[in-house]
Amino acid sequence: MKDVDKTKEELIEELARLQRENAELKASADELRRVEDELRVLHEAAFEGIMIHEKGVLLKANEQYYRMFGYEPRELVGKQVIPLTVVPETLDPQKRRVTDDGVTTYEIQGMKKDGTTFLMEVRGKLMEYQGRKVRGIAVMDITERKKVEDALRESEEMLRFLSTRLFEAHEQERSRLSKELHDQLGHDLVLFKSWLRSIEKKLEERQTLLKKECENTIAAVDEIIENVRRISRDLMPSILEDLGLVASIQWLVENFSDQHAIQVTLDLADIDHLFSREAQINLYRIFQEILTNVSKHASATQVSVVVKEENGDITFRVRDNGKGFELSKVRERKFNTRGVGLTAMTERIHMLGGTFEVHSQPGEGTEIRIRVPIEEKEV
Repeated sequence: MKDVDKTKEELIEELARLQRENAELKASADELRRVEDELRVLHEAAFEGIMIHEKGVLLKANEQYYRMFGYEPRELVGKQVIPLTVVPETLDPQKRRVTDDGVTTYEIQGMKKDGTTFLMEVRGKLMEYQGRKVRGIAVMDITERKKVEDALRESEEMLRFLSTRLFEAHEQERSRLSKELHDQLGHDLVLFKSWLRSIEKKLEERQTLLKKECENTIAAVDEIIENVRRISRDLMPSILEDLGLVASIQWLVENFSDQHAIQVTLDLADIDHLFSREAQINLYRIFQEILTNVSKHASATQVSVVVKEENGDITFRVRDNGKGFELSKVRERKFNTRGVGLTAMTERIHMLGGTFEVHSQPGEGTEIRIRVPIEEKEV
């Protein structure tokens, strides 16, 4: 009887254990279904087509993938999908990019079941699936995005063209004003000065007050003539037309040093023969703007200017010992608060096909580096 009772107790304990295990398995199954449902929802809600293939054979894909190509799952699963979904001529391994984490990205022409094509971006990565090495792929239709990008690029090219034309018109107007100031207004002022001299000579000795007024007026006219000449040179220095860029930079640097009592060292290679007249004007304006910024903002006492040829490019380096600034703060400014001069300088450098770098720290001065390719001469 005791053996029967013992066996009965063991059966009850075994039944309780099985019930606990069954409850645990049920809970695990419910959790597994919940996770599967979440993954399914996330999988199907993806805007991208997602698929897994082994050596080109489709193993699994989401609904978006099938909708993207117009196929039913049974038409693609277990089949080589590349011949069915990709325009073969667009497959170019050299255009693929691989990131540090092993993701391969490329753009190719996709092909739908009805034969229509579209541009798609493909991202793939090796992974494990059911114990096998497979490749996970995400596909996105980028046709509309490319249209927007092309329209934006065309708009930017148009803006660049208009910007170039604007600079050219600006320089032509500067040249016209410079000549009118120098030739017309300068000539008129010289005649006015001669007229005053003539009046002064006709005055009698006793008319000392009038003689003094004439002398003061002549001195004022001399000052006006010099200002007109300076403005004319700033608008379009005749030295740039007559002697070229190197002489103009030398004159600009010497004039800058004299005006602002700043010591300037100049190491300038002969580059006149390397650039067209239009390019020389742009380079002169860039230097003019750099030196203007130094005089306005740097509080410098020394400036170093180096221009030399390096590996088919001309490099320009301008360094000052001024107060410097935090470059990150300048970059954080909105476009319309950065100043017209800096924007114009950057645009001119872009027109020349060059690059522009600024290195600065508070208390450590500023160095500007410009690299411009040498213009190819037409044969």
